[in-house]
Amino acid sequence: MSIETLQFMQDEIRRLIGKAVCRLNTQGANISREAIISTLEDLINETDDTKKQREIQEAINMFITTNGKFN
Repeated sequence: MSIETLQFMQDEIRRLIGKAVCRLNTQGANISREAIISTLEDLINETDDTKKQREIQEAINMFITTNGKFN
């Protein structure tokens, strides 16, 4: 895998996590680790696109693995 591909994947994960945080912010909800993961899981359920579902699941896994910290 090229560096550009890895960078794109990391940017996509950040974008998805940002989308979850924005959704929580809009709802006035508590922005906790669990709430972000739950919102990402909601995004999985809202799409029928299996590729997008895998990307979101990867974002969840990365978020859990890194404890929400990205370099």
